[in-house]
Amino acid sequence: MRRLLLLSLALTGCSGPERQDFNARRTDAGVSTPLDGGSQSADGGHGGLDGGSHGDAIIVSVGEDRPARLEPGIVHLYRFVALDAPLHRMETLGNADTWCELRMGDGTAIEDDDDGGDGLNCGIESALEPDRPYELMVRHFRDTGEGDYTLRITALTGSVLDPQITLAGERVPAGQTMGMDGVGFTPLGLVRIEVSGGQGLPQTEVQADEEGRFSHQIRTTRETPPGTYRVRATDQESGIGSLWQDWFIDPAAADDHGNNRAQATPLVLGVIADGHIEESGDEDWFRFEAPRAGEYTVETRGATDTKCAFIDAQDETIGTENDDGGEGQNCRASQSLPAGTAWVRVRGFVDRTGPYEIVVHAPVVADDHGDDRFGASLVVANTIVGGHIGQANDQDWFAFNAEVGGVYTLRTIGALDAYCELRDHSGALVTEDDNNGLGQNCQIQRVLPGHSVWYLSVRHAANTGTGDYMLFMSGGGRTADDDHGNDSEHATLVPAMGTVNGRFEAPSDHDYIRFATQVAGTWTLQTESDSDTTCVLFDEADRELAADDDGGQGLNCRVEQALEPDRIYIFSVRPFRASATGAYRIQLTR
Repeated sequence: MRRLLLLSLALTGCSGPERQDFNARRTDAGVSTPLDGGSQSADGGHGGLDGGSHGDAIIVSVGEDRPARLEPGIVHLYRFVALDAPLHRMETLGNADTWCELRMGDGTAIEDDDDGGDGLNCGIESALEPDRPYELMVRHFRDTGEGDYTLRITALTGSVLDPQITLAGERVPAGQTMGMDGVGFTPLGLVRIEVSGGQGLPQTEVQADEEGRFSHQIRTTRETPPGTYRVRATDQESGIGSLWQDWFIDPAAADDHGNNRAQATPLVLGVIADGHIEESGDEDWFRFEAPRAGEYTVETRGATDTKCAFIDAQDETIGTENDDGGEGQNCRASQSLPAGTAWVRVRGFVDRTGPYEIVVHAPVVADDHGDDRFGASLVVANTIVGGHIGQANDQDWFAFNAEVGGVYTLRTIGALDAYCELRDHSGALVTEDDNNGLGQNCQIQRVLPGHSVWYLSVRHAANTGTGDYMLFMSGGGRTADDDHGNDSEHATLVPAMGTVNGRFEAPSDHDYIRFATQVAGTWTLQTESDSDTTCVLFDEADRELAADDDGGQGLNCRVEQALEPDRIYIFSVRPFRASATGAYRIQLTR
């Protein structure tokens, strides 16, 4: 069987500023070099950093923790030999605000980072060649900063990727589901389920858990042709698939679901199952596991006039049986249940017969994503985000930055019949989709310009439907040469509170960010840097609300302004001197 070495630790998604030398001078006089070109040693427990030639740079071992202290204007240089491992992680630990640069053994820069570690610590993960020397430079983010830190270099261990699936049995009658479990897939990665043979069993995608496992139900209908089928699961990240497994679909049973509690068909919360009232007086019983106490809802869909009710362990109806509480003549019943096993009974109204669909919904949770662009959840490319349509007409809004131009793909994954709408930064509809994804999932693929903000809304196609789904967004290409747009139309969308890293890459660079308020309040927006900055706050119509030059610490700008709820605001930062370049941060607080 094919095998692939898979990293057990995920890559960090935070990228630092582009390489800067911060006026540091590497000389043959030592490895602790002052920024002003003088000679100064750094002791404070750092043993050996105050002398030696370039070839005598401080030697550290992979797996070793090395404590050190940064003094103002000092950089620390380390040297280590890479082990035979898929990735190495170089990071600092502690309260110091550090910046680091990874170099080849000859001093050629590979990559750098500011806050890729915990808090304000730097952290770099990189694939290194075994048995080759590398250097790591560490300094404080500010030229005048100081503080203690611990350097840690770790070889990231791996685990074997070996996709395997197991079916719950060898055969099922048409109209019932076949359970399958998978192991050995990419942790938190996508898995494609392929079924061959017959018709009407589309491909679908699921997500593996943190241990690379998944469980899935292959749904059939009473109309699914009997015969031999094959199924396999393919790890989407590696392209490695499991072996094909054979299974059989028998002709539909005369009675598709049991007529009492002992013969009840198991249901999975949020997953649609098929049923059929074959004759007058037929009852279909189902059971499910309630993971927590709360209000559960059962509903049917289709053209058959149905009644449904929750049943307890003594075969007594809980609450009342519902007739037409759903769409059309479908039933819909809600009931408060304790955690544990619960049962549902479905039957036709009077002597009605025919097919139907049934689904049981878990208790509604707090709205997980906002219903408009002001409350949209900010997501980044190549990530998977879970969502829940908790009630009729619920919409989940997401926002993302197209940092560079290129093809972007946005799609949902799961059993939800999803409907998606893509909107521009003003909220205007650009395109929409219903079932271009796998099964009933939506998928939108579009070329987007760089430095632009977009919104995606997800809802159930039936408006009254509910259920869970996952959103996957891919695209973006290479890292943008300019970290933030140079005008309000191309401003980077950021959270309303927090820290935003920025850098003036070239003379006369202006950086624009935008944020959404959901509540009224007084916001403080200020920069932190060694530079002289000026800033301006605008509303979405580009009307200036406030401006400042040196109202913050040192020569940093600072704006304090009362803002309204459900609004978009734009904040611009530029250096006071057009020729200035360098890194800075924006702090947004309320």
